[in-house]
Amino acid sequence: MTVGVVMLLMGAPRLGAVMSFVLGNRLWHVGDRPLAAAPTAVATSGVWAAARAVKCLEPVALLIAMVTVSVAVALLAADVELVRGIVSVPATLPSFTAPT
Repeated sequence: MTVGVVMLLMGAPRLGAVMSFVLGNRLWHVGDRPLAAAPTAVATSGVWAAARAVKCLEPVALLIAMVTVSVAVALLAADVELVRGIVSVPATLPSFTAPT
């Protein structure tokens, strides 16, 4: 989406043209992404939709989807980018500071 925002700031004529460019760019570079990324995203969406269909699970559907797919990825040793590869996650909670 960053490309779309930059093109809009540069005065692109229509939003449709920007979206067509972004979609075309993503389709052109689909081979650059890890193979397991797309099935993981589809599985996450599917588990989320299934959990959301159950009325009592609706508030926690996203959490269920993320945990379920994360466990599946770990068990299958799928080659997907993990959170620790994107950002650093602190090992402890931040220290407590009281307001002055």
